[in-house]
Amino acid sequence: MPALIILVLILVTLFVAITLSILSIYVLGQIFKRESILLPELGFIVASIVLIAFLGLLENRAGVIFLIFSIILYAFFRYLGQTVIHRSILFGLLILVNGLVSFKALQGSEFLIFYYSMKDKYTEGGLEIGEWEKDEKKKVFSNSKIPIQLTLPEGFFFHDPKKLGLKEETGTGKIAGVVSPSVTDPNEFPYIRFFILSGLTKIDFETIINEYSQVLDFEVHRGEIESLKFLGASKLESKNWEGRFWAYFDILKPRTSKAGFYLIPLSSGNFLLIDIREAMMESTAHEVEVQKILDSIQL
Repeated sequence: MPALIILVLILVTLFVAITLSILSIYVLGQIFKRESILLPELGFIVASIVLIAFLGLLENRAGVIFLIFSIILYAFFRYLGQTVIHRSILFGLLILVNGLVSFKALQGSEFLIFYYSMKDKYTEGGLEIGEWEKDEKKKVFSNSKIPIQLTLPEGFFFHDPKKLGLKEETGTGKIAGVVSPSVTDPNEFPYIRFFILSGLTKIDFETIINEYSQVLDFEVHRGEIESLKFLGASKLESKNWEGRFWAYFDILKPRTSKAGFYLIPLSSGNFLLIDIREAMMESTAHEVEVQKILDSIQL
């Protein structure tokens, strides 16, 4: 990263860390002034757990075990009347929360810089996605502007691009929609994201490979994945689509996973990029449900 961007990231993180530290130490100091009153301490613990859950630590089983163990120790020493020890545990919880919030502030700043550096790179000429038409009974979704039609298997849901957040929009091209097995979470595995790339820009596999690698490398840097390995070229025989895929280990939900894309030229002169995240399969190219969705796509 350029030195100026690094400096901005450091200053943002320092501001968040110092501000939060001052506020949280003040709050904890007010709690400690109230001798032997349990309710304020419980309120502090509950608020800390809610904040930790919001930051995503509780998605990791080890984080849940650590938190439960800490609360048990707090309850044990408070019951014994060991004021110094149980207050030390509360102070340790404060340090943990402050560290996590500061780290998330750094990650968030990095993500915004990365997002806006990639945003709308392939949308010259006012590329429009258009509206999706839905047949809820048959679970058929179509878009005449792209054009595309796909059928979803039972247990999968379509997420409209207008309702997606920045995280889902991060990729190569303009987001056109997401399919996932969760009605609320478009990032639930396995998921498929559709991006449209304007034909006014020169598109080739090497360029897209480089940009897709940047997205994955960014996730490695954020500590979300590790052991990233390029698997090379892949071909979906049923559609004759060319693609490129990577294998990696998912840290947040421990498993070996697969990420990659198919790049498909459209009759309009634009390109469709199908971005896939799924579990790594040994005997098949894709998970069963993912394969069904890909097979159902008509362009």
